[in-house]
Amino acid sequence: MSLASWPPRPDLPRWLREAREHGHEAYLMLPIEDPNGPAERGLRPLQASAEPAENLRRLRAAMARGAGYVGFVIASAGPVSQSESAVRPLLKEIADRGLALIEINPTPATAAVHRLTVELGTGYARTADVLDYKLADGGVVGNLDRLVAWAGESTPEQPPRTASA
Repeated sequence: MSLASWPPRPDLPRWLREAREHGHEAYLMLPIEDPNGPAERGLRPLQASAEPAENLRRLRAAMARGAGYVGFVIASAGPVSQSESAVRPLLKEIADRGLALIEINPTPATAAVHRLTVELGTGYARTADVLDYKLADGGVVGNLDRLVAWAGESTPEQPPRTASA
């Protein structure tokens, strides 16, 4: 199981350390603008309208908040992931640091993200199976129970499943 945390959280170093100590990969959520979501707290989000140098500064500020993570998780919906000119320098920075990217709910409008990760040699995965402690009934335990049940479903012709929480 992989765990992703928001860079602005005040106890981020502890969460990253505990994830690693328990054998989990740790990721940071890429703080991108979301016109339909809540405003970021404590960290300015990456924006499609910002200059590339400013977005890189913001990405590096997010990176500096913790250590030991293996990459970033990006939500597909949003102007940044749909703008190749905005996302290219960010993915180059991520690739240059040897970090990976997980894209949540990729869409045809965000095909550039996948194409750029291939071009830049960035580790890439995509998923629609994300468990969020805030979104589902039963909280964290309920989400983990659903993950275990889902991952355990198998048939001879089905490859092993993986999921991110």
